[in-house]
Amino acid sequence: MKAVQQHILQQLSKAYPRRSGRKPTLNVLVDLTTLRKEGQFPGLPVSYFNGKYGLHLVVVYLLIGKVRFPWSFAVWKGKGRASESKLAVGMIQSLCHQLQGRFHLKVLADSGFDNQYFLKPLSQLGLTVLVGTKGDRKVGDKKVKELFFNGSWVKLNTPELQVTVAWFERRYPTGETERRYVMCNQPLTAKTLVSWGKSRWRIEAFFKAAKGRFGLDQFGQRTLRGAIRFIFLSLLAFILTHTVNEYPNSSTMDWGELAFQAARSLVLWVLRAEFLMLQDQLFTDSELHHFPRAG
Repeated sequence: MKAVQQHILQQLSKAYPRRSGRKPTLNVLVDLTTLRKEGQFPGLPVSYFNGKYGLHLVVVYLLIGKVRFPWSFAVWKGKGRASESKLAVGMIQSLCHQLQGRFHLKVLADSGFDNQYFLKPLSQLGLTVLVGTKGDRKVGDKKVKELFFNGSWVKLNTPELQVTVAWFERRYPTGETERRYVMCNQPLTAKTLVSWGKSRWRIEAFFKAAKGRFGLDQFGQRTLRGAIRFIFLSLLAFILTHTVNEYPNSSTMDWGELAFQAARSLVLWVLRAEFLMLQDQLFTDSELHHFPRAG
């Protein structure tokens, strides 16, 4: 995983070289996805979460322009163990040590992360954090849905945390609408927060591609170590496809075709590398190896 992360850092540095002036903004998307399973698996921490049974992954996904990479993932092992918020914070802290000096990091997360265990440590790191939230969440002595002003700057129940709360109407293909709420640890306008809040859903396009084209949820291993290895290979396949095809638009491209093109390019590259290695073994600068004639 460390080697892959070094590759990601190199790609980011190549796409956005260090320059004077304002730092580019790197979106750090955080979400939890479930790899559904059926049956009993004693060697895996499968459980129910939000009505879904399976293996639950907390994923950190990087997005800037056309460049997008899964940075890291962690398996949530159920109640009584490290929460999904603490797992995400640990991965983001590791990312900060390597990138915060070159990029302005903006963390975007779903409503499952609207708690002090996520907001407080990231705010202390100086990061801009926006999370989805629910209308019933308490902010001071009111619920979010009871706020009058769209873009209210309010205190959370944790005294040292203040957030801006905004909302918007999400329209579904059926024509139905649903009010969605977001909150941010910076005093920003509702228009800005709504724009940022909608960009959180880009990680869903990644999950769709990873599961539909790269087999993320098709693992058959019965141990956690085996499952982690399979998940890593699935994410690596996505990263290689994304890199070889020079950062296609994940929402419009055919990932099946892109994966085929990447595989063909990589196979040719491997064959060429093996040929050059064999050539180095047979021919050196100092001598030429002659093969004996048959017969």
